[in-house]
Amino acid sequence: MVSFPTTIPEAVCDHASIARELPYLRRFARALTRNSTTADDIVHDCVVKALENTEKFEPGTNLRAWLFTILRNCFISHVRRSRRRIDALDSPNWASGGVAVANQESALLLRRLQDDISNLPEDQRTVLMLIALEGKSYEETAKMLGVPIGTVRSRLSRARHALRCSMDGGIGFSGEHFPVRPSVARQAYPFARAA
Repeated sequence: MVSFPTTIPEAVCDHASIARELPYLRRFARALTRNSTTADDIVHDCVVKALENTEKFEPGTNLRAWLFTILRNCFISHVRRSRRRIDALDSPNWASGGVAVANQESALLLRRLQDDISNLPEDQRTVLMLIALEGKSYEETAKMLGVPIGTVRSRLSRARHALRCSMDGGIGFSGEHFPVRPSVARQAYPFARAA
């Protein structure tokens, strides 16, 4: 039986080590931004900051967690800059949504889930992405975000509850009612508890 290493290389912060982390940085940035161009810009900013601050990295610690922290800070800075520029534009959400193909209820549910995730408060969305998408533990997430583990659990619980309420045919973030037929719910959530 072939065994694979279960730990992430935790050696040094150099060009090669950072290059190995790029796919993970891109995936996390795309999950946060939902825009590949913006995600690439944020990853670029993250790499530049990491290379400028290599002396601040403690050898032997988790390089990926350190880079994720830098990336998250770059994302927050980007959001703040964008808010200042976009306040005047204030375009409606439906303008960027696209058109769904008829009779594709699963695709509609997935799109709505993506919209609901993007409408979560940034702190809840970040915790959800780190734990659900990146597979980080509560402890790793708490350390990366610099918050107590109880805060991580609380944010994750609130994010899951908000998504569950919206996707179960409840009230969405915008206050709209989303009726869901039982057959669609079973198809989209095969592991969900039977009503």
